Amino acid sequence: TAFPCPFVSLFGHTPIFFNPNTINNRKQIPVYVQDHAISRLKERINIITEGYLLDCLGRSLAQPIVTIFDSENYLIEYKLYDYKVGYLVVTKTEDFALVRSFKFITMTGTPEFKKLTGRLRATKHDVTYLGLDTLDVFINSDISKDEKLKRIFEECDLGHMFELHDFFKDGIKFETSKLNVADEIKKYFNF
Repeated sequence: TAFPCPFVSLFGHTPIFFNPNTINNRKQIPVYVQDHAISRLKERINIITEGYLLDCLGRSLAQPIVTIFDSENYLIEYKLYDYKVGYLVVTKTEDFALVRSFKFITMTGTPEFKKLTGRLRATKHDVTYLGLDTLDVFINSDISKDEKLKRIFEECDLGHMFELHDFFKDGIKFETSKLNVADEIKKYFNF
């Protein structure tokens, strides 16, 4: 199931359209979102309420920052306000753009995944096993307190992920407790 993606503003709900050449489209086209994309968004950005997630979905699509993923799909940055936390996987047809899925910033196919797995000599299974594919680990863990790990994540263009806790601490109540994973990650990768 797919539905038109609205952008919520002071004036109500406004449908989102991509202007010509946003994703190599010839004309202005409406943007639709599949349920699967919303489900993946909730699963990976697992500690932020749905209202914030959908607001940021509309904002991200209303002013798209596009990366070409392959010949048929595009990655559009998904931002929690000013912070990129992932990508929307978008497919173009002649008549509309379809947001099919959501990839967290460290998932397979993202530029950050390539840097992180190259730096750690890791696989997608390693990233998943350690929970590095969810926002929870970045906001609620001790990774940012470990200088070596923090430096590695910064080298992989992921340093901003640790700033999210301070950005949201007054407005959002996080749904999980503090995770102690830094030692586990260092042990797993033998450093």
